[in-house]
Amino acid sequence: MSNILNGIPINFDKIVFLENEKVADYFVKNLYPYHSNFIIMTADKKYPKDESLNKKMWNLLETDKNITIAVLGRGCAKALSNVKSERIYVLDHLLAFDMRKLGYGLVDTEYNRNKRINFNKVNFMNLIHTTLINNKNQWHHQSEAVDGSRAYSSFEIDDDCRAVPNWKAVLISNISPNEIYQVDDELTWEEIEEVWRRELWPGRRTPIKQMSSMTWIQPDYIDTDMEIYKKYKPTFFGVRDPFSKEIVGVNSGHRTDDTTYRSRGLWVNQSFRGKKIGQILLRETIHQAKKENCKWIWTCPRKKSLKTYQTVSFKRKSDWFDEGMEFGPNCIAARKT
Repeated sequence: MSNILNGIPINFDKIVFLENEKVADYFVKNLYPYHSNFIIMTADKKYPKDESLNKKMWNLLETDKNITIAVLGRGCAKALSNVKSERIYVLDHLLAFDMRKLGYGLVDTEYNRNKRINFNKVNFMNLIHTTLINNKNQWHHQSEAVDGSRAYSSFEIDDDCRAVPNWKAVLISNISPNEIYQVDDELTWEEIEEVWRRELWPGRRTPIKQMSSMTWIQPDYIDTDMEIYKKYKPTFFGVRDPFSKEIVGVNSGHRTDDTTYRSRGLWVNQSFRGKKIGQILLRETIHQAKKENCKWIWTCPRKKSLKTYQTVSFKRKSDWFDEGMEFGPNCIAARKT
């Protein structure tokens, strides 16, 4: 049930109910601009201020069981005693807990500190907006968006460097709590070479080798050293789909001198991006660099890969360049281990 009021689409079946005109005036000035597609009503009947709309809304309150109401203020209870709808959500306790001081009947513990939502005006108005949504089609659409969109942070990295679904995603989407990704640092050369040849460097003209002869001369110069092939050994990292066991992400690393380590060949299956697989691969690569007593780790990423490196504190050290790069442009990025 919606209409146009002063050029703005308004849902007449979605109401924010406040105690009095003074509170409503404050609400309109300070919070209403963040979400305004609902009607404001007050227990003293001063809102809505338009007389005909006021009469219409009070009639709807007493006759329409499909209205959804978000209530703020202890003085609202009596005014809502004859309301037909049972879709009434009292939000006072959420704000009250946010304001409550620890130590005043509430023990100062990490649990109680973390219970606070720490509302600001924007996210509180978003809560009101989502509270007032009761259309099942909208719920379904939102769940699908969380399931399939990289716009949502549905995964996080746990203390064991695994990419795991965060609790919010588990509760509101179809993501399984068992969809856990972890790095295997014993991937074989044959396994990673097949992925690189098929996915990362298809049609590559130069041979794909276990390591590269490229070296980094700080701050922004690339050289070559053929001794790398004799002096060092690579480590191959892989991540598998926990259900199909298919390889869905790879990377490798090797020293380029006695104190410098290179991350090389990062790839994540496009269908699995947004699940922090690239980040856990890079974290394990950095860990391997530390194990080999390297002080720096560097890479030569393409533009679309640089952002993933930046999430684990790599910084771009050079301009973009194509010379000598078959799949460029690339740049140099590095960080201390």
